[in-house]
Amino acid sequence: MPKKSKSRYENRDPSVTEILDILEKDWMYWWIKSKGFDECEEVTKESKTIGHKIHKGIERFLKGKPFSEASEGLNNQQILMLSKLTEWCNEQKIKPICIEERMHSKKYKFNGTADVICTFNGGKTLAIVDWKTDSTPKDKAALRARLTKYRYQAAGYVLLYKEKYGVDITKAIFVRITKDKEPILHTETFTNIRSARSKFLTLRRIYCDFRGR
Repeated sequence: MPKKSKSRYENRDPSVTEILDILEKDWMYWWIKSKGFDECEEVTKESKTIGHKIHKGIERFLKGKPFSEASEGLNNQQILMLSKLTEWCNEQKIKPICIEERMHSKKYKFNGTADVICTFNGGKTLAIVDWKTDSTPKDKAALRARLTKYRYQAAGYVLLYKEKYGVDITKAIFVRITKDKEPILHTETFTNIRSARSKFLTLRRIYCDFRGR
């Protein structure tokens, strides 16, 4: 039988998040040392599961599913988290252009999937929206590092979208919902993404030096 041609996404080019993970290695070492490997592994697994469920829920909602269907399979806490996100979407009158679209850069050799690319309140200006379920760092330096990482993440998506569609996106909003008993929604808006592109590409080159791809 003839071999199937590989999808452009079956290559080993790294994702935006894989590239940015090199920024948190020191924090990961400290976290594992302070908590122990088993506890950290369990927290990470639980966090990824919750994050995946919330992402799928908001994706279904933005694709037109009623909340009852979008929240299917979620526990009470997760339903509260999702309700906060959907309320925010309704308040902002989000009009999705792309939802969870996988993109690939042939020029810079990396992949990425933006959660949502949309417009707001009937406007025409495109913005990237990314959903987060991580906790807020209490240390100011750690918080500053987290926000910097968000900005670089947005820059990666901007580069991917520009290469694929020829459109320059200048705004990104990171919407974070906490896992507290009473979930709290925070937003971080970035309008200076252009200046972060060259820094993201520098990280791409550093990643290549470390990983060889």
